[in-house]
Amino acid sequence: MELVTKISGITLRNPFMNASGVLGQTVSLLRRLQEAGAGAVVTKSITYEERKGYDNPTFVKIKCGYLNAMGLPNPGFKEFSKELSSSKEEFKVPVIVSIAPSEPKQAKEMAATFKKVADAIEINLSCPHAEKLGLEVFSDMGLTENIVKSVKDNFDGPVFCKLPPYRNEVLGLIKSLESCDALVVSNTIRAMVIDVKAKKPILGNKFGGLSGRALHPISLALVFELYEKTRKPIVGVGGIESWEDAVEFFLAGASAVQIGSALEKKGTTIFKELIEGLEEYLKEEKIGLEELIGLAHDS
Repeated sequence: MELVTKISGITLRNPFMNASGVLGQTVSLLRRLQEAGAGAVVTKSITYEERKGYDNPTFVKIKCGYLNAMGLPNPGFKEFSKELSSSKEEFKVPVIVSIAPSEPKQAKEMAATFKKVADAIEINLSCPHAEKLGLEVFSDMGLTENIVKSVKDNFDGPVFCKLPPYRNEVLGLIKSLESCDALVVSNTIRAMVIDVKAKKPILGNKFGGLSGRALHPISLALVFELYEKTRKPIVGVGGIESWEDAVEFFLAGASAVQIGSALEKKGTTIFKELIEGLEEYLKEEKIGLEELIGLAHDS
């Protein structure tokens, strides 16, 4: 079955891509994702200045998924842009650059710089554990609106906004996202885990973001509701480990999905598994991918 899909004018060879922060730290890792079959590749969230990230431990597996508090480590937008510029011609799939600006001036400069190398920009408005970035930005409607506008005014391609999984906050600030071309739903949930022997939090930052299976039904519900309230293209993300998980997101209204924790669990072979599973499902159901999107709303 044909799996080609479009999101705000960008054509993906299939609806599967990596989630920002997972195998997107370097050009060589992005290249691996392309070779594994990803329909598009998404970079690590890039900040204005270089960030070293938090002290270890930054990642821990728990019963219901994973907790991470990396602290958005990256070389800063100027250095990353240089690396991506030198290798952009190697990519045959769309390259989506994730950025995490803290104010409009940063957003403007970053968008203008990445205009030459990115097919789309994803604004990280939802990292739950970075001070003055991500979720702290999203909590201010005026700041969010101005950052999105600055990116839109200085970037020619589509602009995606990555949202937190908190329903009330998202619905309360949805008007500030009117200029976004697509929504990415959702980022991780703020969470923590405590070592009962050491009697202290395990993560170096104490708090982190919960991803994996526990996030799946939460993100799915938010995708379903946003599909009805905005009708913007949606990229679903959260605990997708199988083609069935992905199909749930398509039925809820997502046009594409991102894979995060499952890349840690299964490796890049998951793209082949997802593609083959979805193709077989569409064949059995005698339906096209475009017809599948949002179909659960008609039942």
